[in-house]
Amino acid sequence: MYKEFAPDFARDEEGRVLFPRDIELRRQLFPFTDPAEHIAKANMLMVRELVEYVSEAGETILDPFAGTGTILVATTIGRKVTMIDLLPTFCQTIELNIIGMKQTLDYVDDLAMLIPGDANHILPLDGFCDHMIFSPPYPMGLKKKGTMDKTSVDLGYQNAAEYSDDPANFTNLSSFLYHQRIELFYKKCFKTLPSGGTMSIIIKDKMENGQRVWQSDRTERDLLRMGFELYGRNKWFARGGGYSAINRAAGLETVDEEDLITVRKP
Repeated sequence: MYKEFAPDFARDEEGRVLFPRDIELRRQLFPFTDPAEHIAKANMLMVRELVEYVSEAGETILDPFAGTGTILVATTIGRKVTMIDLLPTFCQTIELNIIGMKQTLDYVDDLAMLIPGDANHILPLDGFCDHMIFSPPYPMGLKKKGTMDKTSVDLGYQNAAEYSDDPANFTNLSSFLYHQRIELFYKKCFKTLPSGGTMSIIIKDKMENGQRVWQSDRTERDLLRMGFELYGRNKWFARGGGYSAINRAAGLETVDEEDLITVRKP
């Protein structure tokens, strides 16, 4: 039975959910790490609502691009989580965040599992989870090499060079190669999920040379073409970080929303 997404949160005139900043909840759950450590974190309140939207207590959620472990918020509402991340730095952060959560949720060890490594090589694993929730890397999206310029450092992007350092990271690929690789990855996700399992993609369109690139629409089309069914598509008002603020102040068009595309394996 389909549920309503985020029923307790307000929406704007365009129907986008208005989630507040998650900084207080993040500090409460992750007291031993810096909230600014990862440059592309998902809003924890939004992720918790996605978990409620697609799953029931006792089910397992897989995040194959776990970052700092935002998906751990699912354990606070009785879900099990499995996390995969490519970078040792973020795996260490996840381990610290699990330790931090034990201060208030002493059974988190029973609900959380971390697998260091490349999800593109680890998957597919038949019946490994009930649902998947993640934000995929973008082509050339966070690719930062060498010394950061002052603006990037001031905006908190000093970790971006390390983020894109591993050659296996999808964000190092050109747009053409990226879309080939991510489609193959989504097919591995399809094989991993059980019948009736869902996959929620947190994705944002981008501006390129003054034109909007409709990454979300393309993702939905790709997923439906490979056999998924659309479970629901929601939006939330997400104005982005420092670069978006600079572009907005300069009068440039920005993308101020994230799409939450949820598909289901028949």
